[in-house]
Amino acid sequence: MVRIGGAWWLSVLFLLATAVTVKAVTSGDYVYTINPNGTIRIDEYTNTAYVGALPILGTIDGKTVVGIARYAFSSCASLTGVTIPDSVLYLEEYVFNECTSLAGVTIGAGVNSIGFRVFNYCTNLTAITVDAGNSSYSSLAGVLFNKSQATLVQCPEGRAGTYTIPNSVTNIGKEAFASCTRLTSITIGSSVISIGEAAFWGCTSLTSATIPNSVTSIGMDAFWSCTSLTSATIPNSVTSIGNSAFYECTGLTSITIPNSVTNIGDGAFVRCTSLTSITVDAGNAA
Repeated sequence: MVRIGGAWWLSVLFLLATAVTVKAVTSGDYVYTINPNGTIRIDEYTNTAYVGALPILGTIDGKTVVGIARYAFSSCASLTGVTIPDSVLYLEEYVFNECTSLAGVTIGAGVNSIGFRVFNYCTNLTAITVDAGNSSYSSLAGVLFNKSQATLVQCPEGRAGTYTIPNSVTNIGKEAFASCTRLTSITIGSSVISIGEAAFWGCTSLTSATIPNSVTSIGMDAFWSCTSLTSATIPNSVTSIGNSAFYECTGLTSITIPNSVTNIGDGAFVRCTSLTSITVDAGNAA
């Protein structure tokens, strides 16, 4: 058996530890980490009192910015506009969380990954614009889509009034309209097949949602707490209604289940305190 000297072994452990240690660097209002290839990720913007529109830097200390970490610009409450440079490849989750004055965002050509709820509780955001050269995402009338516009990714929370989902869309993404509290009416395009999880979560002013007969599934929590929704017509194309799909729709008075529906998830109509009538089509075999 070969004995390894204690000092030598401790040196090896130290080298291994330092090899994986990532040091945060502060430069002006930015805190960043350096990637192995020399590019950097913005971890934090420290000037949370900044007022106005901010063109995010594409290079800091001569290093190229390729990513923005989760919560990096959180609670910059007076930030009114943001331009994300072409060098940035990804945005992690909740990057602009609670930037309550943010009205417009321009996404550069390089971004190919956008994390969950990047613009969470940006209650005055009305326009998301994507550079035409971006190969992964696009925008139309201030709404964020994938490049082909088959998936609606994010409607800005500050959008008000009525909105018609384009006929190019086949999928309404997870929480795509979440917390759009000023939307009053949604017309879903005739090509939509699936309404994603929590797609209209917390749309408290939504009084009507026209669901076309192209839709086959209504996701979990899809209309959670749409408290102003008074009626919902589910077309004969729908086969599945997810768990808590209409949870706490306190204004909902009646609903009709067509014969196509074979699965209704747990709690689909829980806390619908005004619901007095659920009609199931006589031809429903489930």
